[in-house]
Amino acid sequence: MKHRLDYNIDWSEYFQLDRNSPSGLVRIKNRDGKPIKPYVVGIKTFRASGDTTMWRISFNGKDYAAHRIVWVLTYGSIDPELVIDHLDGNPLNNLIENLRLTTCAVNQKNKRLHRSSKTGITGVSLTDSGNGCYYYSAHWIDKNGKTKHKYFSISRLGADVARNLAIAYREQQISKLIADGAEYTDRHGL
Repeated sequence: MKHRLDYNIDWSEYFQLDRNSPSGLVRIKNRDGKPIKPYVVGIKTFRASGDTTMWRISFNGKDYAAHRIVWVLTYGSIDPELVIDHLDGNPLNNLIENLRLTTCAVNQKNKRLHRSSKTGITGVSLTDSGNGCYYYSAHWIDKNGKTKHKYFSISRLGADVARNLAIAYREQQISKLIADGAEYTDRHGL
């Protein structure tokens, strides 16, 4: 279990940024606060599916997300309403230029293609209405954080046309959102 960072701890007293460390961090003091030869720290965590989730750091009997320590060492505290997004989608890349502080809604707009995708396109899925009718669904998150959908019937349009219309429609919606200042990234289906 990972814990929110404890701001009563001076993280810079025990850890230091290191671009050569896989987690982005090295330990510089032991538990008693005595300086030590810096050593690489961090343990990869995994989901039940086997996907890697992040680097975690164990400190004083608790686990912390390494990317949060990297952020705090660079910029100070983290607003509890915000999350840290890995811009390239790689949760193991804790280089500071790959991290940004953002809202959960914006972070969701930077999600990579789900590995169970049957279409190979972010935001476009094959949907069964439950009565044997299939649709391609274009979906996106609007500026208010609400998920929107538009459906294209395979029985009326044919599979290829329905799929292509769903892809084009989603790209159009994302382009409009970006023009209006929404924060979608290049990885998110455009």
